[in-house]
Amino acid sequence: MPPTANDEIFRKVQLDAFNRLLWPQRQRSNLYLDHRLLQAGQTVGRDVALDRPTIVVFADDEPWATTPPDPSIRKSTRNSLRFLNK
Repeated sequence: MPPTANDEIFRKVQLDAFNRLLWPQRQRSNLYLDHRLLQAGQTVGRDVALDRPTIVVFADDEPWATTPPDPSIRKSTRNSLRFLNK
């Protein structure tokens, strides 16, 4: 099945999140892309309220830890997606 325009957007969002990681993080982190466009007013986790439509990429910087992960959140907003669609 050929990639869709949405597939390309999600690929670029995930690549952007990876490129924002520091070199040591790139060696050990796992990125998890949420393939939904979350709307303003929704929350991520317990305490991150979104103020605009957002695609979320979770970064687990300690994937082999024995405690539950506390992933950092890398957000890409609709505003930053404008240049991806050009």
